[in-house]
Amino acid sequence: MSPPPPPPRTRDRELTRVGTDAVAAASLSENPDTIPCACTICCETVHQATAPHIIDDAEICDLCVKENIVPLFQAAINNEQEYPVTWGSVIIPATHFWAELGRGFGRAYERREVEYAIPLAERVVCGHVFRKGREGNFKGSVLVGTTALAIAWPHRHLTPECVEAELEVCGSILDKRGLIPGQQFFCHRCRGLTCRVCERPMSFDYAEHVCERRVFEFEAPDRDGLVQGKHFQLCPVASCRHPVALGDGCNTVTCPVAACRTSFCFICGQQADHDGDHWASGRCPRWNQPDNPRAQFDPPRLVVQGVGPNGSNLHGGHSWLRHGPAEELELQFNKRLRMNMVAEFCSRAEKVFRRETQALLHIKELIKATGDGLSLIEAVRYDANPELHVCQKLKREIDVERKKVDEALVGICAQEGWSRRSLEINLPMCWAGFMWFSGQRAWLLEARGVGWVPE
Repeated sequence: MSPPPPPPRTRDRELTRVGTDAVAAASLSENPDTIPCACTICCETVHQATAPHIIDDAEICDLCVKENIVPLFQAAINNEQEYPVTWGSVIIPATHFWAELGRGFGRAYERREVEYAIPLAERVVCGHVFRKGREGNFKGSVLVGTTALAIAWPHRHLTPECVEAELEVCGSILDKRGLIPGQQFFCHRCRGLTCRVCERPMSFDYAEHVCERRVFEFEAPDRDGLVQGKHFQLCPVASCRHPVALGDGCNTVTCPVAACRTSFCFICGQQADHDGDHWASGRCPRWNQPDNPRAQFDPPRLVVQGVGPNGSNLHGGHSWLRHGPAEELELQFNKRLRMNMVAEFCSRAEKVFRRETQALLHIKELIKATGDGLSLIEAVRYDANPELHVCQKLKREIDVERKKVDEALVGICAQEGWSRRSLEINLPMCWAGFMWFSGQRAWLLEARGVGWVPE
């Protein structure tokens, strides 16, 4: 039976949609107590009493936060697969929505974050059974020694055979790191004890408790003929080994355990990054299974021999390129693109240099005309020579062109992913132009030092 359709979306009277009621919208826009919000979820301009929430430069109104963001945190606190809460690729911290989540929920979510950060092999799950709604008051997280027999809430815990009341398994994640000899696990939720040896719940007469040491070893259960690497895969980290299934998408998977988050290949189970060379021809396909005729591998990459990640020559010799014939057109296109960017950069640099040279010569003549008794700065301040205004205008134009030059250089570096050192290797023409312009600028700075150009 399909679930009933959700109720129609309604807004509070204080949240008015612009355009539906022009009079109300105008009154709200004139009210200084309301703040407009261009919500990116409902695509409406809303006037509300509080400032809009901003996630990754996107504004979200209060109603959409309650309907869309808060349920994400509620799902994350109950299921680790939903943690952390993300907006696209941006992780959303719970502290940004403290008012909407509530104080009690916020504290519980913080505890969950601490539990999720525990590695899988270091976790112990509390197996105590108690009456539903009688799990304690969440005050403190304490490690109890073997001599601490007196617990103030023995009536909360029940044996699993007790079926007279509605029961609930605690399920809190306990951290076995940092325990000293003689300590047992103490659950801050149900306030129950768990044996540090066999990691099973203990009763309050645990002096008679007999157990065997538990060894962490993941054993894949019977999966009805499912094949590892085709229907499921295990995390390659020895302390995790969490099973992962792939429904759709490429073969790069990430371990869902919050304390792990290791990227690996779904086919072979080895660690592999999405942008690595694990998906080249002859290795694992990026899409589909290896025996699938639609298996897709990454094309041969442009490899620079002897060049480090920052563009440095590792062997001191010449660098050469190795590429297949399929990449020849793309290589030529990128080369033309770089040459066009270099030409634009050098033309702007030359334009700035010519203007600065003209301004330098012009200002030098003006300094001579003003005489020794009046400096150039004083001449500008007291308008001793009207031609100085022309120099000021020219200087502003020079600053604009210099900014464009800097932006062009930054654009080249950003598009190619290069550092300044790699410019020398990949763009010798641009580097030479930049060094030429830098040398001329250094000469101008030296000229300013002797008083030719005002600071």
